Amino acid sequence: MHPQPMTGAALFDLMSGPVRWQIVRLAYAEKIFDQLVTAKTPAEIANLNGFDERRTGLYLKALCSMGLAQCHDGQYQLRDDNAEILRSDTDKSLRSTLLAVSFMRGMNIETLLRNQEPDRNMNMHSEDFWDKSGDSLRSFHRGMAVDEMYNFLKSLPEWDTVKTIVDLGAGSEVLAERITSLNPEKSVTLIDLPPMVKRMEQALSGKSCAAQISTIAGDYNLVEFPRDTDLMWASMTLYFVKDMEDFFGRAYAALKPGGLFVSLHEGLSADRTQPECQVVGRLPVNMEMEDTGVGENQISDAMRKAGFPSVTITTVDTVVGPMLLTVGRVD
Repeated sequence: MHPQPMTGAALFDLMSGPVRWQIVRLAYAEKIFDQLVTAKTPAEIANLNGFDERRTGLYLKALCSMGLAQCHDGQYQLRDDNAEILRSDTDKSLRSTLLAVSFMRGMNIETLLRNQEPDRNMNMHSEDFWDKSGDSLRSFHRGMAVDEMYNFLKSLPEWDTVKTIVDLGAGSEVLAERITSLNPEKSVTLIDLPPMVKRMEQALSGKSCAAQISTIAGDYNLVEFPRDTDLMWASMTLYFVKDMEDFFGRAYAALKPGGLFVSLHEGLSADRTQPECQVVGRLPVNMEMEDTGVGENQISDAMRKAGFPSVTITTVDTVVGPMLLTVGRVD
């Protein structure tokens, strides 16, 4: 399916995008959202941040126009309906996630096209990069993704009989906590790089669900997967699989009869030009490093070649756009 042609009005609206993000980025970076938990005047916000008072008033009006704050009798305050994703001190805060993604997408496209030296070096293959990404991944999982991920798993016909789960490239302990807290009969093994596993173990320390959650530190291309697993889960984590057929062959061998491998991933189509949210959103990263996007049949084909007799693909709507829920089943 091809997208509708972009109109002149849509092109004109694009120019407001960078301004909108400047408004939000500043409010996150300087914790202005936190300051607006209680009603304040422009003068109070200006004094707290060393801003010009007149311009601060205009800035606060812009926050209101975007649905990020409200104004009453000259005072400005967060709205109740989205405060938990704006404040920095809530479990669902998106501050870390959005500031990190903004950095990742901040490369100058013209600089990359002209093959000029970028002003930063981002290596997504390094453990140090993922160690620094730990907080933003946990923020994304808590603030946006965990409800969807859990609901996708819970909707599987086999879910009630699943006892053992492996989360590949887990990124955080958030999904495992949700699963085990609501399903005490289930256990989850988290596999990720050593710095990420260390963060997850620290976050789980002392929690009642920790007894149901174990960890394996290492590269998922190399570690041995737990045997006799009921379900293996990978959500937007298969970008760095070195050999898809070998990877899914190892997964197939680790699953019980009747076991499942469930992948939630983009599926690039139309000569890798769709969906726009994935192609455009990952463009700076792909230009700086390599195109790691996953094609629409790449995962399902690898599953079939690895021996999965049954593979189903469902397009699902997610907070980051349309994705493919690919399920490989073992006889």
